[in-house]
Amino acid sequence: MIRLFALVLLLSPAVLAQDQDAFESAAKLEIRAFLSTELLGHYTVQDVTVLGTDDHTAEWGGFSNGYGLKTVTARFVTVRNNHWNKSLNRKIAQNCDQARNLYVLCQPIGHEFSGKIEVDMAFTEAGWKVLSRNHRNLREFALSNYLLLEGKPKEGYVLPPKGGPH
Repeated sequence: MIRLFALVLLLSPAVLAQDQDAFESAAKLEIRAFLSTELLGHYTVQDVTVLGTDDHTAEWGGFSNGYGLKTVTARFVTVRNNHWNKSLNRKIAQNCDQARNLYVLCQPIGHEFSGKIEVDMAFTEAGWKVLSRNHRNLREFALSNYLLLEGKPKEGYVLPPKGGPH
């Protein structure tokens, strides 16, 4: 019995490391899909790197209630592609300065949009999924409520620069 307990103690860190690796892999895939959706397909996701996770299982419910919750901080790099979302009026592209919340989407092909985001994820029957932090119609800019500005001004980054066209 003591040997079995000792074996479990020795194997636990390895199992936890595998679980964390599996979670990070799943989180990267989900965050890639999330970025593509939030940016309406206008950007190709080049890289997603998980910087940290914060487990909220005990705080917000947890596996005993059928789900797990984590906050994930990740760095991302995307590049503007030649796609224009069918649900957006093409004429917006001719006057992007007036469509403030579409500034990032109106950037020229090849524009690199990168930064850090923080998302909440829940474990569901379909795996780990990003939870919505805002209503789509109340977004100030692309990735609003997820993007960590870290002292960067919004103007020229996700909104048009102050004082005129970009």
